[in-house]
Amino acid sequence: MKLRGELVASGLCMLFGVLWVAAALGLPYMGEFAPGSGFLPLWLGACLVVLSAVHVVSCLRTQPAHIPAGHWRKVLAVALGLIVCVAVVGSLGFVVAVGAYLLFLLRGVEKESWRTSLGVAASAIVVLFALFHVWLHVPLPTGPWGF
Repeated sequence: MKLRGELVASGLCMLFGVLWVAAALGLPYMGEFAPGSGFLPLWLGACLVVLSAVHVVSCLRTQPAHIPAGHWRKVLAVALGLIVCVAVVGSLGFVVAVGAYLLFLLRGVEKESWRTSLGVAASAIVVLFALFHVWLHVPLPTGPWGF
């Protein structure tokens, strides 16, 4: 029964990826000096199709993994934390909201040390900020502190 659910979910993801690629083909792939608006959706859709196909093959070759009863709390904590992060990113800003979410995941959910949690969260925020804001010039939500 669980195998059928895995296959249906993978099939839906694959269908979504195909639709995403089809929509991206209607957008310009390249701009004058940089990738166009169809570049990223095309490749994300293609990756979704490929990864969904890999998951289908994996499901057909092995038994589906089961999440142990006690681990559902972690899954729920990650999902609720993401919902809170998305809800507050507009008011607190990208850096604070995503940094706090990463810190919550590492320290609260995975029980890593404070040193590891702070180091990984800070490093990830610096890399994400540099990639999107500095290099790609994507406007990120800013909070009351200006970042």
